[in-house]
Amino acid sequence: YDKPLPEDLLYRIRKQVLPWVAAQFPRYARDLHAWMYEVDQLIEGVDNRGRETPAPGTLGISIVICTHNGARVLPDALQSVAALRNESQRDWELVVVNNASTDDTATVVEDCCPTALRSRLRIIDEPRLGLANARVTGVRCARCDVISFVDDDNRLPEDWLDAIGAVMERHPEIGVVGTDTVAEFDSEPPAWFEAVKSHYAVGGQGAHVGDITWKRGYVWGAGSSFRVKALDEALARFPGLLMTGRRGRDHLAAGEDLSLIHISEP
Repeated sequence: YDKPLPEDLLYRIRKQVLPWVAAQFPRYARDLHAWMYEVDQLIEGVDNRGRETPAPGTLGISIVICTHNGARVLPDALQSVAALRNESQRDWELVVVNNASTDDTATVVEDCCPTALRSRLRIIDEPRLGLANARVTGVRCARCDVISFVDDDNRLPEDWLDAIGAVMERHPEIGVVGTDTVAEFDSEPPAWFEAVKSHYAVGGQGAHVGDITWKRGYVWGAGSSFRVKALDEALARFPGLLMTGRRGRDHLAAGEDLSLIHISEP
């Protein structure tokens, strides 16, 4: 291990080796997935090229995108993640949780992932359909101190890593932080949208910035950032979420984000 490993090693295995193994020896495909993540850790330890050296005291951030059949919208989301600045030089990663997709989501992620982002990317399969299942899988796979849940049709501002990290570092008492969102439309929005936009997780989440524990009491799942330690401790006490979240197009229930927030409370 005294020589650098190729930066695109895992990418080539996913593209060339894994499909063949899955077709010829499906029972070994999961073992190959596990081996790939072991290699990923080895690459981080031996060949750390392209990674900033985190400044002392900075918190790492795992950006987690949970997606079900998101092939159409994921390229824009990946481009926005690739464009993030990291002036605070914090460690970060991108985890895409592929939640029982039946389209070519995994292929699109691999093909459209910018080169600069591939060394930070991990694709995790969660075969149990449901956003709650995908979010919990993302929490358990996150390697960093903070986890930011980003929907597959979201685009992040360039200062996301610096802004979220700074808030969490200045306020160690914060378990979860939410953000305001701005909608982008392909055409003129309907006249009624402005009155109900909060139901689409669009706009401001409150009149004032600050502690909402005993006021609003929750933030939207899209763009929410949790302290992973709090979530790990909560999931150890409550291994399942009461709310399933969305399950494809036919089951549009929500609330799994509220479940994560409430079980994280002391």
